[in-house]
Amino acid sequence: MKNTIVVFLAVLMVAPAFADKRGTVLRGGLGFLFPDANRFVNGGQSALNKGTSLEANYSREDETKSQDMTASLTWGNGQAGLGAGVSRVGTTLSEPSTSADTMVAQGGFAFGGGQFTLGGVYQHSLETGVVGQDVVSGQLNVNLGKPGQGWVLGVGASTTLGRATNTKTGTAALGYAFGSGLMVEGGYQVDDFADSANNYRYTAAAVYNSNAWYGAAQYSAVTQSGTHPDSVSARLGGIWGKVDLSAQVTKETYTGGDTTYGGTLRYVF
Repeated sequence: MKNTIVVFLAVLMVAPAFADKRGTVLRGGLGFLFPDANRFVNGGQSALNKGTSLEANYSREDETKSQDMTASLTWGNGQAGLGAGVSRVGTTLSEPSTSADTMVAQGGFAFGGGQFTLGGVYQHSLETGVVGQDVVSGQLNVNLGKPGQGWVLGVGASTTLGRATNTKTGTAALGYAFGSGLMVEGGYQVDDFADSANNYRYTAAAVYNSNAWYGAAQYSAVTQSGTHPDSVSARLGGIWGKVDLSAQVTKETYTGGDTTYGGTLRYVF
């Protein structure tokens, strides 16, 4: 597995030579159909980005004090996309005994001038002896207009690996991209097909991109085995040439819910 990761990262380092020099990527998106270039949720749509994106992401939960540090590199040329990232999560990131490391990779292709995209995402635990934490998913999207404008329909499915009974999920979303840079979407996800009546969520998201700034918001209405851990997220970023900075907050809206604060630094070329 380590050799595979090394080869994949080597491909990403070479890929910029074939990238569109404009470095135009989608920034800030928190949803499924219009995700931020460095969010690993829809491998198919990642193929529509044009450029290479190197990002550092940090977040911290207010109550639990859990922290997350992620470094990721993604590439796309409008026809194909690749990406890889490494994350560490824990209360003390400098202490391996109180943190956990994972890697994630994605790939995707666009067909018919970007009208159809197909891709996948793979998440793997880097902890020794850990089983049942890996997740593999696939995504298929139909862009009914030209990329960046018009109706978009997407579906996805995922499963954990290595468990006696693996958890399988399914996602469907419908969205619309306005020519102004505004994109909106709504989605439905089954979080566990073994008990789909009690494990599902509805989501609504919007993202706006301009040459100077970007912003995004998402609301998730969740049903989870009799509880309702709903949440709302917002992200706002500024762009200075090839560099952008953003701040993000996620608030769990139920009683006793935590608040997560974070920020990103990215270089696009």
